[in-house]
Amino acid sequence: MQTVADGAVHALGYELACVNLVRPDGDLVVAAFSGNQAAEALITGRVGSRESWDRRLNMGEQWGDLIFIPHTEGWILDDDDVPQWYTDGPAPRFEDEWHPADRLFAPCTRPARRAAATAAS
Repeated sequence: MQTVADGAVHALGYELACVNLVRPDGDLVVAAFSGNQAAEALITGRVGSRESWDRRLNMGEQWGDLIFIPHTEGWILDDDDVPQWYTDGPAPRFEDEWHPADRLFAPCTRPARRAAATAAS
């Protein structure tokens, strides 16, 4: 998981990247973080509820397989229980530049498994 987070920062040019895994209870845990060692130490291993994650994924703009939440809307998520970290970097100079508080999610899911009875039919 750390390689994925590091790749998003070093190969794709994002300032920060975080990889979360779904736990058996449905909540998500921060499995890897890259881009800021102090933040990594504080955020890795923390858990966010499935309910809060679903809210994020449902409120964002669909960009193909990605979900984007612009800073103009994402501020309402600042106080939920999902572990997060962002910098107060400089404001965008151009309209199409990223804002430090923009959020981009890349949900990765596996295909649903077929029931054993269906596979045996």
